Amino acid sequence: MERTHKKNSKDRNGRRPRNWCKFFIVLFFMSSNVVAFADRLEWDKVPLKLDLEVGTERFVHFSFPVDVGVPDNLVENVRIQVVGNSVYLTAAQDFDRQRFLFRSRADGTVMVVDIKADTTAVGSEHVYIHETSRAQSNQPKNNGLLLN
Repeated sequence: MERTHKKNSKDRNGRRPRNWCKFFIVLFFMSSNVVAFADRLEWDKVPLKLDLEVGTERFVHFSFPVDVGVPDNLVENVRIQVVGNSVYLTAAQDFDRQRFLFRSRADGTVMVVDIKADTTAVGSEHVYIHETSRAQSNQPKNNGLLLN
C-alpha cells in the first residue's frame, strides 16, 4: 500500500507537526519592524536636524511629555499633533530649515530641532529623540571613588 503525504497529516503520536521556525521568524519581523526602521537622534545641547516629506506624517517620540514651539510663518504649513510623549508632524508644503522648540513638560528642558520639508522621501517615519544628560543622570555616580 502506497503512503501519501497529506497537508494536514498527523505524526506518529496523532499530533499535527508544527513549524515553530516559521512562527518565530514572523514574530521576529513583527516585533522588530518599528525598532529596525526608526531614526534615533541624541540631544546633547546641539540643534538636531530633522527632515519631513511633504504630505507624509512623521512620528517623533520623546521619553517625556513635550510642548512644541512652531515658527509663526509655518503655523499654516505644518500640522502638529501632540499626544503625551509623541509628536506627529505633517508638512503641507515644502519649506527651508526652520527652528522648532520642544519643551519638556516635566522639567522645562528645551530641545532645539531644525526641521525642513521637501518632496524627498525620508528614511523612516519614526524618530526617537533621546536626551544624553537624562541617560547619564540615571546611571549611578561613584563620587570620585575608585570601585573594584
